[in-house]
Formats: sequence, C-alpha cells, structure tokens
Amino acid sequence: NDLNVIPTTIGRYTYFGFQRGQYTGIREYYLDNLVNDFDQNEITSHVPNLVPQDLKTITGTTSEDHIAFLPRNSKEFFLYSYYWNGNEKAMSSWSRHDLECDFIVAFEFIDSDLYLITSEKGYLHLQYMPWEQGLSDGVIFEEGTTGGGFSLIISGLSQSQFNGTYSD
Repeated sequence: NDLNVIPTTIGRYTYFGFQRGQYTGIREYYLDNLVNDFDQNEITSHVPNLVPQDLKTITGTTSEDHIAFLPRNSKEFFLYSYYWNGNEKAMSSWSRHDLECDFIVAFEFIDSDLYLITSEKGYLHLQYMPWEQGLSDGVIFEEGTTGGGFSLIISGLSQSQFNGTYSD
C-alpha cells in the first residue's frame, strides 16, 4: 500500500501518499511559521482518481518546482507542478506521462532533469527528460508567436542487456 513509499522532502515541505480506495492521495506537510505548528494540505483533493494506488517512488526538484510520482510496475508517472508567489502557492497542476516501455524501473530528479531507468524487451535504458523552464517545442500558436510549451526530449543515454529478473 502507499504507506510503504518513502516520503520525500522538497524544500521545507514533505510529501507522502495515503490510500484512497483504489487510488492514492498525496499530502503536503509543512511547518506553518505563523502559528509555529505543523499543518498539511491534500494536493490531490481536486483529482481524487488520478494517481493509482501502490506508489513506488516520489521525487522532486526545487529547481523547477515539480514533484513526480511513480506507481509500482508502471510505464507511466504523474507530475505535480506548482508556482510559489512569496508564501502563497499561486498555481498548481497535475499531468500524466505515459512512456513507450514495458515499465519504469526507477527515476530521480537531478536539478532540472528527470533521469529514468526503463525496461523494454529485456533491455534497460537510461533516459532523461529536461524540465527546465523556458524551453520551447517551437509550436506556432499564432502567426509569429511561439507557444509557452517546452521541449520534451527523451534521450537514451545507454543500453545494456538485462540478464535475470528485477524485483523491488
């Protein structure tokens, strides 16, 4: 169950999962300096059926204000993005990312890049996805303007044959 996933601290916040029926809820735990006490917010309250149960990994980056959640034995992960304006969270969003592989073995943010080890047809692949703000995919939305999107580069850094079995 989701009590087995290790909570992750990003900046002054700690994120952890809890079971909600067949899905996972995510709580953001923090010290409220105004009242000198701990408090929490549920960041999945508006998307209660998004994150499946049985999380394997939570990772995040303060460089780009993203937290990624990986369910066990999955080829998809979930990304929570947020923007702080001073002490107020001005904006947040969720997205689901489905990769073309058998499953994601592991992943971790290093600065602005998400590094992933994926398994496909008996081979392990080391890949990365840059999440740096300001990257553009070059899509033209209106004549002469570029979208506010970003480039999603999934780059295979190395490949080796996977011998044996994988187990958590």
